[in-house]
Amino acid sequence: MKKLLFAALLLILVPFAHTQTLTSTAPKCTAVTTITCQPVSVTLPSSTTPPVVTPPVTTPVPVGAAWVYQNGSFNWEGDYSFGATISYKDTAGGPTGTYDLKVVTTSGGGGWQPFALGKQFDVRGFSKLTYCVKPTSAGLVIGTGFAAINDVADGNIINIGAGTPYGPAPQAGVWGCYVIPLKDFALTNPLIQKFTIATGTGATYYVDNVGFLP
Repeated sequence: MKKLLFAALLLILVPFAHTQTLTSTAPKCTAVTTITCQPVSVTLPSSTTPPVVTPPVTTPVPVGAAWVYQNGSFNWEGDYSFGATISYKDTAGGPTGTYDLKVVTTSGGGGWQPFALGKQFDVRGFSKLTYCVKPTSAGLVIGTGFAAINDVADGNIINIGAGTPYGPAPQAGVWGCYVIPLKDFALTNPLIQKFTIATGTGATYYVDNVGFLP
């Protein structure tokens, strides 16, 4: 009798234990399934700071033309012109509606002599001096030279006349434009104070497009 009761008790306990095991396992499976299958959506806020971008290193752009005088615009500080009357807003030498610089020298000669802002202009980065001249008489010779700070003459004086290698021979009533390499002046100081466009005789001539080129 006792054996039958013990066997019956086992039959009751074993199914009960099995049922408890299944019951406790099922929520775990459901929980794992839920976590694994739910998609994750992430939206970045509109105020997100963009990443810092470092620009590449580039070669400096070459210096452009530096105009001293062009079409009535004088860009340097002033002039030490000598033996001459200067007009910066002349309209007789150029085409209608444009300006030019008019130089009228005395019988002994003279010229236009502009000086730089702060009396110092660095010609490094430039390789040429250019200007255009229109004489009113034949046979005109134009001399050009430089002076460094404190009016110290520097380098060679270059004459623009018949046979010049820098442009056409000056002709009365005709514009001639000249490009002179700075190396031809043989400057010893690249910081210039002034330069001259002058003649050794009494004359009237017009000047325009004066500047330094790279």
